[in-house]
Amino acid sequence: MNSTAPPISTTPSTISTPSASSTATAFTTSLPITTALLCPLKEGMTNPQYLDSPQITGAQLGTSPSSLNPGSPGVNFKEPAGMVLIPIAAGISPILTKISIPNQQTNVIQITVTVITSTGDTPVNLVSSQPINTVDSFPITPIPAGSLIMITFVTAGNQPPENVTLSVIGCYEPSTATTIVTTEVTQ
Repeated sequence: MNSTAPPISTTPSTISTPSASSTATAFTTSLPITTALLCPLKEGMTNPQYLDSPQITGAQLGTSPSSLNPGSPGVNFKEPAGMVLIPIAAGISPILTKISIPNQQTNVIQITVTVITSTGDTPVNLVSSQPINTVDSFPITPIPAGSLIMITFVTAGNQPPENVTLSVIGCYEPSTATTIVTTEVTQ
């Protein structure tokens, strides 16, 4: 037996044989069936199979949605109330883990992330703490397919947001694995 294995409950039983000097004790152990969620985390902003093209409200003319991608210079807004709507791709129900502004050159000091379902419900409405532009306290439940992720910004001095990039990390293709462990030892 492995000394690092978790404690196992055992049930001893005695097996008698015709020989007067022979007794065997059998131990049968069984660990419970476990099911675990296998969830590789991926960046959604650069994967159009997971997130549709963002809709940017209040940005300067000529702004491309790809300007929001991590590593780009970012989006400059022309009004303080700018926002980004990111549609979740059809047939995808992601488990979100983190949404942030990775560009350190932004003037944004707080973000609000709201998930809006196709029926208008808002199962998620989270606000980052200032001055950290990260929301990472999402529930560990899939976001309904057909939902929108709405991100709004707060800046110092109520100025239009500048140099805004977005990172949307989550599990976009969850699958499950079932493990059954049975051990039988006879002494």
